[in-house]
Amino acid sequence: MALGLRSIALAAAAAFLGTFYFVSPSGHNLLAVEQQITSAHVDGNELIERKTVVDAVHKAVESKDYAALDRMATDFRTSKARTTSGVWKLAVFHQQMLEETGPSASCDKPSPRFSIDWLAHSPASPAAVIVRAAVLEEEGWCLRGSGMGNTVSASASQQFHAKVQEARALLSDRKKQASVDPHYYAVMARIGIDQAFDKSAYRAMLDEATARSPDYHYAYFEAYRYYQPQWFGSLREVEQLGRYASERAGDDRDGMYARYFWYVFDCHCHVMEQVVDWPRMKQSMRAVMARYPTDWNASNFARISCAMKDAEEAGKWFDHVKGDGVDAWPNPGDMITCKNLAGRSTRATERCPQAAREGWTRQDMDQYCRPEQMEACMKDSVCSSKIMSQIQAG
Repeated sequence: MALGLRSIALAAAAAFLGTFYFVSPSGHNLLAVEQQITSAHVDGNELIERKTVVDAVHKAVESKDYAALDRMATDFRTSKARTTSGVWKLAVFHQQMLEETGPSASCDKPSPRFSIDWLAHSPASPAAVIVRAAVLEEEGWCLRGSGMGNTVSASASQQFHAKVQEARALLSDRKKQASVDPHYYAVMARIGIDQAFDKSAYRAMLDEATARSPDYHYAYFEAYRYYQPQWFGSLREVEQLGRYASERAGDDRDGMYARYFWYVFDCHCHVMEQVVDWPRMKQSMRAVMARYPTDWNASNFARISCAMKDAEEAGKWFDHVKGDGVDAWPNPGDMITCKNLAGRSTRATERCPQAAREGWTRQDMDQYCRPEQMEACMKDSVCSSKIMSQIQAG
């Protein structure tokens, strides 16, 4: 099992940041931050939008600006702010807080004191409680190690369970305060796996979570691991959880099946391909796109469609992409392969801006690209570097 399981799939979930966060020191250029946030949201650049939140969290942690973190968490929670692709900014916040304040991913560095000090400074803060519990749970995994259960020493297992119990006790003792933040249940979903909740108890926890915040994707995402065959479920139950999510979700109901299986797909466990109801998935992807019509969503749905070997569906999603969509592909070469499968790599003058990304040869570019198109490409670092490599290859 992957160490720490920092598994908020920021798989991508639509609102402008409700406030701007005054992060110490006072010399921080708030106007520049405002302009960056506005530009990112208008342009629909998913990664820049997320990075804006990540950077704000990092600056607040670096300067120990607990008040800024409290304002940020409260705003994201009460406004239910999303990126233009539909990702909860609250989830981006919590994921980054764990990255900033938990142990290092390799467990070679212990957690800083920050989560302890923040909770001491802001004892009434729901987010401070949740972050501290998440850090404790992550520390437990560092003590345990990532091996199978039968490889873990009795001492390591004891330390692991002590840390997880400390996290659960904190959440339980502060439940009334902290559970107003839906990420409370995402952390509880992890603890329920660590402590091997029986299925009735785990479902009761999920029912409570989704009754309070039905559209908060990440409770469903965290629960996916519980229902994996190697933990406490089966392939059939993995698919059933997707249906449960789509039935429980509020405004996101039509798109929740797609968001859930998008997360499952990005786990790289090769489970989605085995169990997904593909006709239902396609319908749900269209529902996401209708509500959040962004290149990020369309590009990822093309990626998923190619994994399902559905060339026709992939082609439809490529047709929705206005830019190049390459940011959605961990391996740009896979995008070229997918476009070829979908028949969207046709050599034509109007596709010249995509030439380098689609792997055109130098001969193709000479034949189809006008001089002004080549000039525009040379101003783009990714495009120009690929064209130069084509030229050098002769």
